[in-house]
Amino acid sequence: MKLRIAPTILYSLTLMTGLTQAAIITVNTADNTDFSAGKTNLVYALTNINDGDTIAFNIPGTGPHYLETPPNGFPLLVKDNVTIDGYTQPGASPNTNPNTMSNNAVIKIVLDSRNGNYRDMEYTLFTPFNSSPPIDNTSMANERGGYGGGERATLGIYRATNANIRGLAFLGTFEPDAYGIAVAHDYGLDTAVKDRLAYDAGSSRNCHINGCWIGIDPGNPTVGGLAQFQNGITFYRHRDASGAPRPELPSESLLIGVKAGSANPRAEFNVIAYMVYAVAGEGIRTRFSGNFLGVMPDGVTPTGRPAGVPTPPTGAGFENGRYDDSEPIILGTDGDGVNDADEGNLFGPLTDLGTGLYPEVFDLYSTANKLYVIAGNRFGIAVDGTRWTNSCIIYDNIASTTKVQFGSDFDGVSDDLEANVVYNMYPFDEMFPTPTVASPPAFFFNAVGNMQAGGRLSMRGNVLVNNNLVPHSFADGAGTRLANYANFMGAYLRRDMGYEFPNFVGNTNPIPVINAATTVKKLIGTCPLGVGDYTNIIIDVYHADREGWENGKKFQFQELFDGVSEYLGFAQGREYLGSFVDNGPRDSNPVAGEFEFDISSANADPGELLTITANYSADPPGTRWGRVHTSNFATPITPAPAPLEPQMTITRSGANLVIAWDAAAGSFILQTRAALNTGAWADVIPQPAIVQVGDLNQMTLPLGGGNAYFQLVRR
Repeated sequence: MKLRIAPTILYSLTLMTGLTQAAIITVNTADNTDFSAGKTNLVYALTNINDGDTIAFNIPGTGPHYLETPPNGFPLLVKDNVTIDGYTQPGASPNTNPNTMSNNAVIKIVLDSRNGNYRDMEYTLFTPFNSSPPIDNTSMANERGGYGGGERATLGIYRATNANIRGLAFLGTFEPDAYGIAVAHDYGLDTAVKDRLAYDAGSSRNCHINGCWIGIDPGNPTVGGLAQFQNGITFYRHRDASGAPRPELPSESLLIGVKAGSANPRAEFNVIAYMVYAVAGEGIRTRFSGNFLGVMPDGVTPTGRPAGVPTPPTGAGFENGRYDDSEPIILGTDGDGVNDADEGNLFGPLTDLGTGLYPEVFDLYSTANKLYVIAGNRFGIAVDGTRWTNSCIIYDNIASTTKVQFGSDFDGVSDDLEANVVYNMYPFDEMFPTPTVASPPAFFFNAVGNMQAGGRLSMRGNVLVNNNLVPHSFADGAGTRLANYANFMGAYLRRDMGYEFPNFVGNTNPIPVINAATTVKKLIGTCPLGVGDYTNIIIDVYHADREGWENGKKFQFQELFDGVSEYLGFAQGREYLGSFVDNGPRDSNPVAGEFEFDISSANADPGELLTITANYSADPPGTRWGRVHTSNFATPITPAPAPLEPQMTITRSGANLVIAWDAAAGSFILQTRAALNTGAWADVIPQPAIVQVGDLNQMTLPLGGGNAYFQLVRR
């Protein structure tokens, strides 16, 4: 027995000696030049940290404490599973408010590069601080983690998986290639060509930036306290500058704000000032949720863009491009039923800088085959309902293989929370005092001048107020955008349905048409048919936005002339009412592409304009992140009130029956059958004459033998 037990005990002890316990390194001084006994600064902490460790803070004083960047910058974060937690500093606390209120986080630790010091990110395999002997990096001297000459950052993260950066503020200088946080990659020492999705230890995966303020001074949380970088957060792809045959690697799974399934989502909200790009990268599986972007912590005051933004403006909000992936980029709410109310972003206003060109919130440049889910966000309106001066492009550069879901997928989970709220072009008379001359920004428009055929965009359930034509602007008064719109719709519609016509006003166009006989109870209309897999047609019904409709008319775009006497405006949906499937259970018209829906459940208001979109789906209605392409909004109409239902009375007058109803209800046909609940209804022939007596219409019918039941059917 002893001979058996001894090896087991020895083996257990061997396992225990191989274990390392995660440590907490506590920074207790803001002076990054002080390495005296008993002092731990951030330079020391970053240099001596190991996998799994936490950097905490306990600096004397009330703060905020400004940790000035040392010459040559802070050491890179190069270890895995590391947390840098500014909320450990006494007096600091994370936000507890929803994103529809001000951000009440208390930030006490500031990484401050206003002195002009940064970490050079061009060659990212650096000799670690104070290493002895120095590490030989000759074989990797030309390796870049996606950064070129002169690109610098306050905090560089290099080959560090699962880094958790929380509760810090970052201040900088607005100058070329100066960044707040830069996530860098390295392919590793193995030079064999690998599949670019088979990431090795050189990839900075799952970096989580949360509860931080970037470009905003917590000691002066006003516009006067802004200290913006050129870009706030960057996460570029790895590139080999030497030209060696190593495949490029995208950034993977960068999390900015609320992560999926978070136990405390509101503590993870970031507040980020606008810059050239607040967030810029080349990644897959990126998530940007629960942030203020371009808005001060009060949720009301815009940060604006720093002086010196290049002209023409190239961006402002979120930039991401390149690389195929089967999983989506989440920009806002993921609609999974968990924390969805706390995952939307608030985007501050952007305006034309006097160049005639407009900045964009999302730049989806050079994008490959992947899905962007943009949902649950608010644009142009503060947390208190204030409307900002605003006129910008919301998203741009959708390539031929790009898919975008802007709004809800209507899968039955958090559908209302997935709606985006977009207030643009405001105040209109100030932004466009001569609207027949000035052209508004296209809500969606490819900046290179040609929308690539095949790009797919679902736009459903949103609140749209005073925007240009959506989802694609085809009118500029010169006809130069019509080809773009033909490309936008062409991959999804039958070519014999007229989408290539130069003027889309009228029945032969790629936009659905609402029939003038529509009432608040019955929607009558037509739409083109889809092609290939996109033959399921879902009609979304909205109260139209009167503001955009009336303001759009002022431009008098020739593409929107009705051919008779009137210029049309910018049709869009202000309030989503419901969805109905062509040839579905509520459609009484059996012809595909023609519909007569019972929309009683939509509660349409006869005093409101009504508009619709046609959604061409390759999946059944209710599919999560379904393959859907959305048309522009139909020319809105004012629906007629629901017709009065007749209050029918039947009385006997000698050998006759007298059937009467309110004359205001209109004319009807009399039908009969022999049984109350069975059998087909048949017209009474000959049909009795209708005579109006006072306020009633009357029919007189001779009595017959046996039982009979009657109904009135509207002519």
